[in-house]
Amino acid sequence: MEAKGLSPLQVSGNLAEKWKKWIQKFDIYVTATELNKKSEAIQCAQLLYHLGEPCIEIFNSFEFKEAEVNKLEVLKAKFQSYFVPKKNLTYLRYKFFSSRQGEETIEQFSTDLKNRGKECDFGDLQEELVKMMLITGIKDEALREKLIEKDGPALTLEEAIECCTIAENARKQLRDMKNGKPTTTENTNSLEMDIIHRRQFHGTSSTPSSGKLSTKREKPKGGSRLVYFPTTEDAFLNLCEKVELSDIQVFGVGPTNI
Repeated sequence: MEAKGLSPLQVSGNLAEKWKKWIQKFDIYVTATELNKKSEAIQCAQLLYHLGEPCIEIFNSFEFKEAEVNKLEVLKAKFQSYFVPKKNLTYLRYKFFSSRQGEETIEQFSTDLKNRGKECDFGDLQEELVKMMLITGIKDEALREKLIEKDGPALTLEEAIECCTIAENARKQLRDMKNGKPTTTENTNSLEMDIIHRRQFHGTSSTPSSGKLSTKREKPKGGSRLVYFPTTEDAFLNLCEKVELSDIQVFGVGPTNI
């Protein structure tokens, strides 16, 4: 069977990244062609054949013990060591713990934190440490204070990201409104937060003068809901304390499976 799409490895540029992607394709090829049912000698030969001539030159520089000859995992490990230098965990963790939000969005900042965290070998602590760095690294001090107050085992990383995204979008839209930019139906709806009740909810409505939230009660199809309209920028921050994040739906941002 032909190995469609399995091109030789290009030994230029970011070799570590190119090797990771290439060897992943080769592993898929091995399974798809049932090459794994062949002898290891044949599998090693196929690996070298598909890697291409420049990599055969690299292979010729390797040294093998007698017991390592024609062992696929040993051969892959040799190329892995050649293309992917040993990680400097101290430096990688320094970069992770030095992360601060600049001009990037919350989504971009959180994605960068996740990727950096993966390189640091934190194990089971990874998600908790990424959440910690998200909270301490965001540039919005008021939002950071709210998240610190809410933080605990019940606040997951994804909920923290969602809360930050809600506040970020709200602030951007409020700035647009203050600057006199036209408000379309789409971005007006995105300011409207639907609290869909999956359980009985009792509470008193705040007045606009309180600087929190004003509400009105509606009865859409499928049950009752409270529709929250922000009266100030701080209203969006207070939202994190008022309701469970799983009960928040922000048009175009929040969960849709409530």
